[in-house]
Amino acid sequence: MDNRSLIAVAVGAVLAAVALGLMLKGTTPPAAPPPENLPETKVERPETPAPKPPPKSGRHAPDGPAAPGPLTTTASGLQYSDLAVGTGDAPQQGSVVVVEYTGWLQSNSRMFDSSFNGHKPFSFVIGTGNVIPGWDEGVMSMREGGKRQLVIPADLGYGQRGAPPEIPGGSTLVFDVELLDVKAPRPGPPETFQKVAEKDLSKTPSGLQYHDFVVGTGAQPEPGQKVSVEYTGWLPDGTRFDSSWLRNDPIQFPLGKGRVIKGWDEGVSTMKIGGKRQLVIPFDLAYGEKGRPPKIPAKSTLIFEVELVGVE
Repeated sequence: MDNRSLIAVAVGAVLAAVALGLMLKGTTPPAAPPPENLPETKVERPETPAPKPPPKSGRHAPDGPAAPGPLTTTASGLQYSDLAVGTGDAPQQGSVVVVEYTGWLQSNSRMFDSSFNGHKPFSFVIGTGNVIPGWDEGVMSMREGGKRQLVIPADLGYGQRGAPPEIPGGSTLVFDVELLDVKAPRPGPPETFQKVAEKDLSKTPSGLQYHDFVVGTGAQPEPGQKVSVEYTGWLPDGTRFDSSWLRNDPIQFPLGKGRVIKGWDEGVSTMKIGGKRQLVIPFDLAYGEKGRPPKIPAKSTLIFEVELVGVE
């Protein structure tokens, strides 16, 4: 085989590897896609970036897992050992919990992620499927101030697919977790949208329709400013496909920069802080002719109830 043939084979192998990597990257399905105009939005989970140097805040990731005491095994197969039993509040389903954590692969004790590599501890809504199942179960029975080691089998972690490249498929994970704070549950999302008569809907030249339930009295955002919005979205038949109330924070995005669907950029731009509005968004201002399967079918009109809670 001559040099040209060898080069062609090598290039083909590289392109095949890149394609496989792109396919695997999108294998974690979104629980419910926010209205972001992005190719992929994942469930909020402990992230798995390559380890970073500790920040200058004085918070440092441990070098390795703590030496555990006897392990308790639950019916699901989760194992845990309490390194320190907390005496504060216990979470309940829907509580917002704040934790410090570090995760290692059990197979080789390699650290793959740590909250200490960020600027602040990690927070999430517990018991709603926003983190891997082993976290929901393992943190739920802790109390504030508690420190626990979790040994999470693959079926309660990232499964047989893993989270490449940091977490191989079928990996058992070891986490040391400290529960710092338990906050009251956020209100749940409304089950269905409010019925608004056609005559009460305002319509813009683009085809967007809206109705103000509450007219805000605060600042109106300018293009490029970061806005914070609480929202719930439905299909016209009343099927709810997403809500910020199922997570621990409102969604934030720069207004007018194309980071969200067009109906959002337009519909939020004329609100003021404190305002609550229903948006009826035709498919050409939303996810288009293709939709966003499986949650949003092709050519779907979407109905959102939004509240503008902040402008930066």
